[in-house]
Amino acid sequence: MVRVHLTDKLIEELELTPNSETRYEIFDASVKSLAIRVGSKNKTFVLVSRFGDNDNTTRRMLGRFPMMRTEAACVAAHNWSVLLEAGIDPGVEAEKARKAEELRQRSTFGSVVQDYLAYIPKRPRNLSVDRDTYFIKRYILDPVANPWVCDGSCHKQQIQTQDSSGRLLHRRRVVSSRIHCHPTRRNIQLDPGRGRWRY
Repeated sequence: MVRVHLTDKLIEELELTPNSETRYEIFDASVKSLAIRVGSKNKTFVLVSRFGDNDNTTRRMLGRFPMMRTEAACVAAHNWSVLLEAGIDPGVEAEKARKAEELRQRSTFGSVVQDYLAYIPKRPRNLSVDRDTYFIKRYILDPVANPWVCDGSCHKQQIQTQDSSGRLLHRRRVVSSRIHCHPTRRNIQLDPGRGRWRY
């Protein structure tokens, strides 16, 4: 088993193999069970250990080089090793964390409104689909007018809203947090503190 002190420079200089059958691994001399696997297309950081109830040694991918650097791989390998010593499968924990984050994101106001937009065309009474969709996108999901709605997936951009036939209804860049709402001709704004319209 080859062990060296892995560095970014050393890994960059490693030659890819002609095919997958000739791939090889180089283990780190500092972090136990951390290795760089070199194949025909990629260089991958792996942790070699026993996971869960499996008595056999297996390999779990930590990340691909150079997207993951050596320092980050060492930290990840150390954290995984700590979990393994405590009898915890890091892969299971990572999946739990991923699902929890996915649930958190789906629970944001903006995501709920997006789900409602997808439901509007399918609702029993949908004569006002185009109008309702336009209003929600233009006056509620606008991150400029209502930045509290943004959950990290929305950005300041041009608003383009289309009806069910694909016809462009509205296109403009919002430059003010005050919204001029036709046809009432009154300025309205969502009050994030109270969750209702403020006139």
